[in-house]
Amino acid sequence: MIEIALHLLDIVQNSIMANAKNIKISVYENTSENILSLEVEDDGNGMDEETLKRAKSPFYTTNDVKRIGLGISLLKTACENAEGSFYITSKKGEGTHIKADFKYDSVNRQPLGDMATTVSNLLMCNRNVGFIYKHTYNGNYFIFDSDEYSPIATEVVKRGENVLQWLIDTLNEKINTIYSK
Repeated sequence: MIEIALHLLDIVQNSIMANAKNIKISVYENTSENILSLEVEDDGNGMDEETLKRAKSPFYTTNDVKRIGLGISLLKTACENAEGSFYITSKKGEGTHIKADFKYDSVNRQPLGDMATTVSNLLMCNRNVGFIYKHTYNGNYFIFDSDEYSPIATEVVKRGENVLQWLIDTLNEKINTIYSK
């Protein structure tokens, strides 16, 4: 993967395949602490201890179609390459929590990537899932809750506008606002 946003896409797809109905995504950037963190928490099927151990290994998957599962392993390696750390906890029947920390100024840290487009596509392709996306930059933050924005999106459709583009523009505006403060 060439950017962190693509890792996010893969990890959230795992959550959706595990029947998550609610997914929290958090991006935390703090240049003075020299850290970039990505967190994904879901209420999906979760994993037992044995599955959790195997999930960190390359090529492990529970997907019968794909047969190769590199997502968690690639994210873990990306963290380690950027002098960071990777954490995963899960409980069968309750969900999974992943935290990926990167040293912000590491020359090996992948760029964050296009979070607005990534999150917007996740929202549009998974309308039956509730998403909360929080993005923090040097203490400034915003929270986007898909349940709160759903009525607004309905109005956008009624006006004949492109909902995906509206979501991308809305998230880009929020991201640019926290970066410019």
